[in-house]
Amino acid sequence: MEFRLKILSTMNYQQTKTGAGVKMTHPFVCHFVPFVCLNSSLNIPLVCKNTPFVRYKGFTLIELIITLTVAGILMAIAGPSMWSFLANSRITGQTNDLISDITFARSEAIKRNGTVVICKSNSPTATTPACNETSSDPWESGRLIFLDNEDKPAGINLNNKYLSADNDVLLRISGPTEGGNTLRPNSSSVSPNLSNYLAYSKTGLTTLAAPTAGDGPHRFKICDKNGRVRGVLLETTGRTSLVSDQATTFVWSSTTYTLTCP
Repeated sequence: MEFRLKILSTMNYQQTKTGAGVKMTHPFVCHFVPFVCLNSSLNIPLVCKNTPFVRYKGFTLIELIITLTVAGILMAIAGPSMWSFLANSRITGQTNDLISDITFARSEAIKRNGTVVICKSNSPTATTPACNETSSDPWESGRLIFLDNEDKPAGINLNNKYLSADNDVLLRISGPTEGGNTLRPNSSSVSPNLSNYLAYSKTGLTTLAAPTAGDGPHRFKICDKNGRVRGVLLETTGRTSLVSDQATTFVWSSTTYTLTCP
């Protein structure tokens, strides 16, 4: 003889009695108590109303050690590449700034129908900046770009140096090169050269002397502490050209020249 007794209550269970004994079962859906109960279920589901699946927050010591170890390895791998990228970006930016200043000076000379000069300066940001006339001094301390005024009736002649008393017009200043980088001209046996200044006439031509085969073209070289070098070549016609990126040699007039840091 078999009979079935159903007990429905807030405890959400069903008792089935057979000749073999009593079996306790839990229906998937109870008439009075749903699968997810009001306060708590008999069997804690994956998502409970009051108790989350993850009961504890934070990291264990083992997890923290593993994370720091992995981060240290990644930094050791990526660090040198990042520093190299920054150094390369810095010297490239400084080279572009120099080319921009040269192009600006030439265009201003043509536009203003006068002589525009780029000179090196030890005090480019001073209230009264001045050109540095010491040939052995480098260019990395800064430079000035100005219109060199000429007024012969007033006794004012071109002198390739910035003097406010001569009514010279200061057009642009550039501060020192960053990162310990150097900016130097090549040594030249002819004059005028790039030792102290670069001047453009109203025709857009430079006042540089014709270079010799022994000296090679007039040029600037920018170097960093790791030996990276960039070269900017200048023709007497005013044209500039850039030595190929990261190259230390170039060919001019069928002769190979080397860019050496300083």
